[in-house]
Amino acid sequence: MYNEMQASENIISFENTYIIKHNSVGASPKMIAAEELMAAAIHDLKNPLASIRGLGQLGMLTSSSKRERSYFERIIKQVDSLNTSVIDLLSVFKPERSVKAKPSLIVKEVLDEFRAACDINNIKLIFKSEYEGEINLHIKVFKRAVENLVRNAVQILPDGGKIEIHTYEDENNFIMSINDNGPGIPDDMKESVFQPFFTSGRMEPV
Repeated sequence: MYNEMQASENIISFENTYIIKHNSVGASPKMIAAEELMAAAIHDLKNPLASIRGLGQLGMLTSSSKRERSYFERIIKQVDSLNTSVIDLLSVFKPERSVKAKPSLIVKEVLDEFRAACDINNIKLIFKSEYEGEINLHIKVFKRAVENLVRNAVQILPDGGKIEIHTYEDENNFIMSINDNGPGIPDDMKESVFQPFFTSGRMEPV
C-alpha cells in the first residue's frame, strides 16, 4: 500500500514496517491547480478565526465573573487549535519549496524530540543511517511524516518496546524504513489506514 506525500514521496506499509521513498515524480497541472484552490480556501478561514479570537479576548476583559471568563478562555484555546490546523493544512496545499537538505539530520532532530517519552516508557530508539548525503526535500512535510510514524509507534508500543529507523540509498532513491515490535495494524483497519484523518481512536497524546 502507498500514499502520496507532496507528489514526490511515498509511504509504504508492510506489517510493522513503514518505508518512505523519495523519487522524482512531478505534480500534474490538475494537481497543482487543485492545491492552489485549496490553499486559497484554507487561507480564507484565517480571517474569521482571528475575529472570533478577538471577540473572545474582549469577552474575557469584560466578563463579570470567573465562570464567564473561563468560557471565553476555552473559546480562545479552541480557536488557537483550529488556527494551528489551518496553518498545517496550508503548508500541505501550498507547500514550501523543496530545498537541498540532509534527511538524516531531520530524522535525528525528530528522534531527539521523542527521546524523553521513549525513556519514560522504556522504549529503545535505534537509528541506522547509511545515507548522509543531501536530497531535494520539502522539509516540513518530511519531518511531519516522520513525527507521525514515530509518534504512532510510541503510543502503541508496550513497555520495553523497540523502534528502528534505517536510511539508505537504492537505485538513486532515498529510502527510509521505520520498524517497531508493536502489535501491527489490525486486519479490519488496513483498508482504511491511509484515508485522510483516519484514527483507531485508541491513541494517547505523547
